[in-house]
Amino acid sequence: MEKIDFKYGVNESPKKKGELFTLSIQHVFAMFGSTILVPTLIGIDISVSLFTAGIGTLIYSQVTNKKVPVFIGSSFAYIGILTMLNNQYGANGIANAVLSVGLCYVILSIIIHFSGTNWLDKILPPIVIGPTIIVIGLSLSTVAIGNSGLAEGDFSLANAIIATSTLLAATLTILKGNTTLKTIPIIIGIVTGYIVALLIDPFTTDDIVNTSAIFTNGLFQMPEFRLPYFNYDFSFQLSIFLSVIPLVLVTISEHIGDHYVSSAMMNKNFLKDPGLSKTILGDGLATIAAGLFGGPVNTTYAENTGVIMLTRVASIKVIRLAAVFAIILAFLSPISGFINSIPISVMGGISIILFGMIAQNGIKILMNSNIDINHPRNLIISSVILVLGIGNATISFYIGDLQFMFSGMSLAALSGILLHVFLPQKDVSYKQNNT
Repeated sequence: MEKIDFKYGVNESPKKKGELFTLSIQHVFAMFGSTILVPTLIGIDISVSLFTAGIGTLIYSQVTNKKVPVFIGSSFAYIGILTMLNNQYGANGIANAVLSVGLCYVILSIIIHFSGTNWLDKILPPIVIGPTIIVIGLSLSTVAIGNSGLAEGDFSLANAIIATSTLLAATLTILKGNTTLKTIPIIIGIVTGYIVALLIDPFTTDDIVNTSAIFTNGLFQMPEFRLPYFNYDFSFQLSIFLSVIPLVLVTISEHIGDHYVSSAMMNKNFLKDPGLSKTILGDGLATIAAGLFGGPVNTTYAENTGVIMLTRVASIKVIRLAAVFAIILAFLSPISGFINSIPISVMGGISIILFGMIAQNGIKILMNSNIDINHPRNLIISSVILVLGIGNATISFYIGDLQFMFSGMSLAALSGILLHVFLPQKDVSYKQNNT
């Protein structure tokens, strides 16, 4: 990947008055669509998710010695299992699963610290990571299209106009805006979409923009923290722990992929400095913190990596201030009300860009990994991962009283790993001119 000429590097801070504030707010806008959507689908208070995203980002930043400009937010990969556990066991079920994921990350970071990454490279090579990241992005495409009012059988002209206006505003800002505007395309897109929604709202029967809750609930609020009670029996804990392990493989792939792309983009090697053990540890501790407060699983956000790519601003101070803003927003009732008033079609328009960038990150991993994608072995591995993941294939079975379920991304990642391990490996699976 060609080195990007950054306006502000990792250790640099914006100099212009108000620029640090504006750039940080943009990262909040970039992450809150997913950070809000995930708890909404699971059944968790949005403010808790904002709080745990901010706390998680600050924890990650400290663990990685403030060297990696990454924002931590709610993971889409665990929506299905957390929704099921919330329905069956409530807060305890969610906490058990989230803490299990965080524990897996911490254990993995310790293993990597003492044994290195050679074993991990062997089971999670680029030919597995790349297509898995593509699956993560493309599997989210239905969410973006549905929110934009463009889904087959559920088309909405009003929502389509709003989403298109949002998308076009962000796109034109990126392509035609001046130096300052090019650093805030997400904000420009969302503001434009919101204004268009306000103009359209009186002419539709749908309540597109609901502003009633912005100023009616006072100034401050306490997030609905659902603190867990650790009174599980061992078999219950074990069943949940085992059920999340396949998904951990998916998000580990996502984690490595995000850091691989960020490293290439910034001409650094974050997997060496501060090191993969520290980045995974930071991610794991952020998720444990989320579990203790009743929030969802946290993960590195490719959306915010996309913002860094668009704006050419990699300042860690911008990321950390964005985390502080996320924490503050969790306690401000009018802000939460305003966030809730933003039409889902506005976030749909922005998501078309941001979710697409997640998939493109996977493509970039393949392009920059010395992999011969035309080799039959690599074609088989990538094809199986893509079809199983995007098709949301599912396998479910019991061993005793324990249920094992592998579906979508988890089944795709697991299948890719097994194929890579057991299919014959030859040098010709890599580009000849670089071997």
